[in-house]
Amino acid sequence: MEKEFRKDSPPLILPERAMQFPPTLALALGSSDLALFLQELHASLLSGGVCVDKHFWTQESLDGWHRRFPWWSYSKVRRTIRRLKGFQAYGRNYAIIRSRVLSGNTASYTIEYGALLSLLQDAKKARTEEREEVMA
Repeated sequence: MEKEFRKDSPPLILPERAMQFPPTLALALGSSDLALFLQELHASLLSGGVCVDKHFWTQESLDGWHRRFPWWSYSKVRRTIRRLKGFQAYGRNYAIIRSRVLSGNTASYTIEYGALLSLLQDAKKARTEEREEVMA
C-alpha cells in the first residue's frame, strides 16, 4: 500500500539538477568535496567545453564556482581547486586539474584524465594490498 502524503506538505525533492559523484572517486580522492567538484567540472567540460590544444576547457570565475557551490565559502572553492591542481597521494603528485587564462581575466579549467586514471588505479591497488594485509 502506497503512503499518502498531505497535499500541503512541502516537496521532499526539489526540481533541481542533482549533484552526484561516484563513490570510487571520493574514495580515491579521500574527500567527497573533491569528488563533487571534479564531477561538476567533468559535466561542465562535456556540456560546453571549448577544445584548445586537444584538451577541452571550461571557463569559470571564482564567483561562478561559488554559485555552483553556494554552501561553500570562497576560500573553500579556492582551496578545492588548489588541492586538485597539486593532489598528492600514494607518494605521488597527480595534478588532476589544470587552469589557464584563455580569454579575458577568467580562468579556464580542464581535467588531466591520464593523471586521474593513474590515481584511480593506484587507489585500487592500495585497497587490494590493504585487504591482503588484513587477510594475512
